[in-house]
Amino acid sequence: MRRTIYRFGDCQIDPSSRELRRDGELVELSPKVFDCLAYLVERRDRAVGRDELVAAVWGKTEITDTLLGQTILKARRAVGDSARDQGVIRTIPRFGYAWAADVTTDAIDDTPPPVPRATRRAAIVAAIVAIVVATGVIAWLLADRRQTPRPTRAAVVLPVDVMAGSEWAWVRLGLMDAIAARLREGGLAVVPSDTVVALTDAGRFDVGTATGAALTVAPSAVWGPAGWHVRVEVQGAGSPLAINIESGDVLLAGRIASDAVLAQLGKAPPAAPESLELDDAGRLQRAEAALLAGDVDGARRLLLSAPDTVAQSPEYVLRLAKLDFREGRFDEAERRLRELSARTTAETDAVLRARIRNGLGHVALRHGDVAAAVAAYDEAATLLRGHDAPEDLGQAHMGRGSAAQIRGDAESARKDFSQARIAFELAGDEMSTARVDANEGMLDMSGERYSSAVGALDRAAQRFERFGMANELAMTASAQIAAQLALLRPREALAAGARAW
Repeated sequence: MRRTIYRFGDCQIDPSSRELRRDGELVELSPKVFDCLAYLVERRDRAVGRDELVAAVWGKTEITDTLLGQTILKARRAVGDSARDQGVIRTIPRFGYAWAADVTTDAIDDTPPPVPRATRRAAIVAAIVAIVVATGVIAWLLADRRQTPRPTRAAVVLPVDVMAGSEWAWVRLGLMDAIAARLREGGLAVVPSDTVVALTDAGRFDVGTATGAALTVAPSAVWGPAGWHVRVEVQGAGSPLAINIESGDVLLAGRIASDAVLAQLGKAPPAAPESLELDDAGRLQRAEAALLAGDVDGARRLLLSAPDTVAQSPEYVLRLAKLDFREGRFDEAERRLRELSARTTAETDAVLRARIRNGLGHVALRHGDVAAAVAAYDEAATLLRGHDAPEDLGQAHMGRGSAAQIRGDAESARKDFSQARIAFELAGDEMSTARVDANEGMLDMSGERYSSAVGALDRAAQRFERFGMANELAMTASAQIAAQLALLRPREALAAGARAW
């Protein structure tokens, strides 16, 4: 494969390896900052409009000017530029940006020699590591923070229809996630919020049909002189339900409305109050909304601005650890998780400790320490016995199966993947179920069971495509190509190649 390295000043950018080096030293960047730099340098012959850049980097156009400005500022700082000098990235008023620095390019041919059949298995194992780690992480990043009773019906909560000032934009996803969590606490199987956001971003507006949920919960929130008016409508429960609540606090109104929905469905609302005060719960929910919208920096700012007494709460520490992990700060994530683990016991909160152990398992996989990952997932699975937390149990089995898959223990991997599938189906988490399909397909690949692999990979690819999960789809399609070629089916391999591109 031929790749291009761009050199300017004392910097060089390699888009294929996603590396920026300055004076020969690797510069750590968040994914969005790197994507902005790479996109602009690759289009240095013209100005790039603001909407074009946002659509290319974020995959949508609804981000704030503040977020874009902060990202460009970080990109400038990374290459020794500034908003005043603009020697590398020049602002085009009322339009966008243009690359200003002189650039030279080096073309490097990295095309590998043909791989002998004897080494194909090793290559497949390496691919397994990449797919296993990538597909096993996302659900942990956005896993709900609360204990989940065993579900009895599947429900999907839609993004909130908000009528209020722009400062309340977070309510669209934040209140959605809060209502979903409250219904989940009351015994309903609720489709994870990240699944709903993925379907919405993919343009699938009939989210209820797409998820196969029995109940569709459609909230709205209107700000007026008397405060918030929150309305929650439920379809699919026989006669339609409509709950109307007025309150000065939008999250409190959502909680009361959710409890009323549970009562109407014959469920007992959770008796235990939340551990955080309303203001602090609101901050956490705004951070969750930012994370669901892809604004990782915004989520981190909200969490780090919490008072010290609140910042030490398990909810905040676990969320910060997940943000660290998502941004590639694995050592920092591990530090937070170990500190939280030291003050959390199975007796005080077994489910929380299991979530911490799942997180440590993911960190260990990223570091290539399979033995440590297995130990962490083992403890998580043991802790969750007798607790109705299917999403967390699914993560423990998925992680342990992934570790077994990497070390070549196919039988153990299959058993854990089977348990993970059951748990994710109980949780109503179809995206994680698709990841199980992908891992099972890769497991069949490593055992040269190519026909079986094609079936599992096809199921995974169809789900990833439906949910707009481009990264997972590309990796799965690559595995499909290898499986079809092994079966001497060049036409099918070409079709999978088109999907991968």
